[in-house]
Amino acid sequence: MNLPDSSLTTLDIISTCLAELLGRPTLRVALRQRAKFEGWLKVELAHALETKGASVALEFGIQGTSYRADVRADFHEAGRVIMMLKTINTNFRFRSVMPRHRPITRNISGIIEDLTKLRSSTSPDARLAIFPIFPVAGQTTTRDAQLAPYLERIRLSGGTLERSGFVVPPSSAGDWGVAWFIVQVQPGDFAKIPENRRG
Repeated sequence: MNLPDSSLTTLDIISTCLAELLGRPTLRVALRQRAKFEGWLKVELAHALETKGASVALEFGIQGTSYRADVRADFHEAGRVIMMLKTINTNFRFRSVMPRHRPITRNISGIIEDLTKLRSSTSPDARLAIFPIFPVAGQTTTRDAQLAPYLERIRLSGGTLERSGFVVPPSSAGDWGVAWFIVQVQPGDFAKIPENRRG
């Protein structure tokens, strides 16, 4: 296994892996049909993080609770992270995506539930909710307007946005894509991902 570049933080490593995975042609059918793909993302993200030097466990019990995190990654001297994953499908209409009704409000409620589960952990591990949202507009101002009310709900529920990005998949002409977000339970009595450099 290769250790990550010493100039990268834990969040940088996770972000790089996530952006690469969401751009893969493998997702063409799922994105076109607005189908969720948490299981695929869990397995592929775990593999990607392992190749970056992390020790990874799937379906890891959240300490002090009956819940399970989708992925736990131990970055050794940079600390451990437990992650809950959701894939959020929308009903925003685009020409090359099948028109289907997908209740984004209910999907966002699922993320808020994950934040509550992560917050209840009694371990010192940092806690992240990771979620791609698709399809969303390729144009930045339109996309920001589409997502702002939902991200505000997450913020008000105790989530701190740590990283975000946007991927135009091979199946898109550029008018739509996948926005992704990494949110951490707000600090206080809770663990905070160290921003110190590895090395």
